[in-house]
Amino acid sequence: MTWNAGGDPWTRDVWRVERTVGGVDSSRDELLPYVGPAAALPLFGALARLPQPLAVRVWCGLLAAAFGALIVAALRLARTYRIGALL
Repeated sequence: MTWNAGGDPWTRDVWRVERTVGGVDSSRDELLPYVGPAAALPLFGALARLPQPLAVRVWCGLLAAAFGALIVAALRLARTYRIGALL
């Protein structure tokens, strides 16, 4: 959100932007830095601009793909393609 608003996600600018979100108690002072890789900011920014139902589907698809990649990697490391090897 901070990156989308033109702020610096690695500074206290995060809280300046987060205070504008509805339902947030702006009287509290918090430091919420962005801890992810800089290359992911455009991806997360694009995801944040999608309508919420579509963003949920895209995010769930990404999670499913990551889980599938994890399973394939584990099977390759075990030098087998029998799913029972992971159980």
